[in-house]
Amino acid sequence: MKNLAAVKIPADLAVPASVVDITSDLSSMYPIIGCDIVQPLRVPDVKDALLWCDEEALCKVEPTFNVRASILARTPIFGDTILAGDNGEKIVNLQMAIPKVFFDLLQQEAERFVAENGNLTADQVLDAMG
Repeated sequence: MKNLAAVKIPADLAVPASVVDITSDLSSMYPIIGCDIVQPLRVPDVKDALLWCDEEALCKVEPTFNVRASILARTPIFGDTILAGDNGEKIVNLQMAIPKVFFDLLQQEAERFVAENGNLTADQVLDAMG
């Protein structure tokens, strides 16, 4: 299978987003984000991309709130994620005009959120949701 460029967005804000190779087979994502099942989410402001999330992240002992992925998806996300290209039918190379600028801005927004709200636990995030 052909390798496709994607971006891993770790839940740990201290670990930068990085380019990773995946294939069109979903199982290629499992070891990268440390899971057994992934769930796709549309990203409102990123054309032709899906955010692949750990479907069972909240079942883990201490799920980690992923601030960057949550900002992208506009919904709470837990655990590491992968941002991959999507053409409506299959996973493709992630195409971004200026990826470094995009991820630098995302990092700054996430750091600002943490500065204002602290490092939220999964319980705090879920409680805030009602």
